[in-house]
Amino acid sequence: MTDSQPPRATSTLRLAIALNETASRRSSDMMPTVRLTVCDAGDERIIGEIRTDEKTPRIAAADHAFARADARNILSRVMDEGAWLAELRRVIAPGGQLVLTVPAGGPLAWLDAQNIYRYLTDITGRGTKPSATLPTGWHRHYHADEIRHLVENAGFSVQSIERTGVGLAEIPQLMGLVVGDYLLQRPETERRMHPNRARLERLDREVRLPGLGKVLSVVATRP
Repeated sequence: MTDSQPPRATSTLRLAIALNETASRRSSDMMPTVRLTVCDAGDERIIGEIRTDEKTPRIAAADHAFARADARNILSRVMDEGAWLAELRRVIAPGGQLVLTVPAGGPLAWLDAQNIYRYLTDITGRGTKPSATLPTGWHRHYHADEIRHLVENAGFSVQSIERTGVGLAEIPQLMGLVVGDYLLQRPETERRMHPNRARLERLDREVRLPGLGKVLSVVATRP
């Protein structure tokens, strides 16, 4: 007679940025959250949201609960990347997979609508700071060795790092912020544009040009 084993994790934890719907211009009111969704056999359910400025994030799930975590466009938006990676390691089962993307340093790093618009608001004192610059002040970019170090330091084994994208979302985002937020003074502009930006980012991940790449796509496993 063999000892009983816990059921094998099969579900995926998906993390996504959710923008606050308030029209307030105060940074504390505009702080984005990370929305946590469990995907299992076609069923999806939201299990919570955690503010991006949370220093000790805690996901409402048991240890080793998930076979996979999809954390695209998350690490560059949170206060403490290491704390988030440690928490993801806790909830991913041994042998499970972590998939994440971060903005890449390098030739295309300048093409960042969030940072360009942040410069504009700082210089002129007009407009609303983009949510991607909260809570850290700027939209962070990473080189491959930096993101590898962060992920491996958290106890994952990096399987691949790939550069993808050319920034399809950046020019439309910048134009929308300048017209809607800066000129028309509508602080809800970024939130309304967010779904379209997410769609363009998904398309952009499929674009591959040798030697370039706006995004680093990382696949890692939990030992």
